[in-house]
Order: sequence, then C-alpha cells, then structure tokens
Amino acid sequence: MAKDADEIMQEFDNIVTLVDESGKEVRFDHLCTIDYEDKLYALLMPIDEVEGVEEDEVIILQIVPGEGDEDDSYVGVEDEETLDAVFNHYLELMEAEEEADEAFEDAEDPEEE
Repeated sequence: MAKDADEIMQEFDNIVTLVDESGKEVRFDHLCTIDYEDKLYALLMPIDEVEGVEEDEVIILQIVPGEGDEDDSYVGVEDEETLDAVFNHYLELMEAEEEADEAFEDAEDPEEE
C-alpha cells in the first residue's frame, strides 16, 4: 500500500540531524523526548551509520537547554544506571500507550453478543 503525502511528511518531521565529534552530520529518527527526574532526554534511532551503534539500538542523549539565543545541546549519558532508568521509563510509557490504544479500539468496536 502506497503512503500518502501526510504519512511521508510525518516521517520527515521525526528526523533530527546532529553533528558528531568529527563534524560529520548524522541523521536520527527521533522516537520521543522523556522528562525523567527533571531532565529531558531524547531517544534517537540512527538512520545513518554510527560507529559502535547497531542498526536496532536506541541512543539516549540528555537535552541541555541553551542559554539566551543558544540552541539546546544534546549530551551523551555516561552513567549506565541513568541510561537503564530512562530506557525502562520509555518502555513503561510505550506499554501504557499501547494499552490505551487497545482500550480505545475495544471501546470503538465492541464485540457483538
């Protein structure tokens, strides 16, 4: 089934381009932004090849707000406990969203007796 223009544009809305340490632009699919313990974290899946990152891995970066006219910065998270906690929080949110979607679908299409 072909995608319509809205679906294609929505896919591009989630693409984030960051510049790595060597100055190379790398594209990511922005999965979501999570507020965890009063800090924002972006969960990104690489579109372009990233050294040391498998195709199906998620990268978690802390979003540090820029001051004044400065742009926000994305900073790598080194602490394994924080990475695990943020990823687990993401999984919980996705599970809750899936359950809500299922409940909505069940409410829209009740079984006939």
